Amino acid sequence: MKALTAPILGLSNAKEAKAFLKKKGCVAVSGCVDSQKWNMAFALSEGFPNKIIVTYSDVRAKEIYEDYRMYDKNVRIYPAKDAIFYQADVHGNKITRERISCLKRILMGLPCTLITTFGGLMNAG
Repeated sequence: MKALTAPILGLSNAKEAKAFLKKKGCVAVSGCVDSQKWNMAFALSEGFPNKIIVTYSDVRAKEIYEDYRMYDKNVRIYPAKDAIFYQADVHGNKITRERISCLKRILMGLPCTLITTFGGLMNAG
């Protein structure tokens, strides 16, 4: 993976962003095209055992998961609870299993990258 992250970490702006990330814990980077976003996110978060990526919809979360799992084998989706009860019946306990899997990994102290939505953050726990 060093072959993928070394060119990014060699950039002065990336070094500055990584230093800010270590100090503040959160950073926003703009100007990346879709194919670069997850490479940049992985490079900047190197050395952090736990990461969270927040997006606007469950569909986008699944897309990010598919792209990001190339970089990180510890990536998980933390889905939001279904607000509409008939959708919850269709999914069965899949959403609950995914949520418990994420929480279990965090409580066990294992490295984890969570991909969730704003709704998932609001009803976490």
